[in-house]
Amino acid sequence: MPGGAARKARTPVREIVWQRAGRNFIVRFREADGAWRVFDAFEASSDADF
Repeated sequence: MPGGAARKARTPVREIVWQRAGRNFIVRFREADGAWRVFDAFEASSDADF
């Protein structure tokens, strides 16, 4: 995963996507020490294909 996330296969990751005016706002979280912390966030066109 980009954004400096720990490179562990068992690291829980969550992703939240907000859509507004043809744009997607994506925020990714990982769990560390019992807390969910943002490790990546970006904006993309709503018709982008990843």
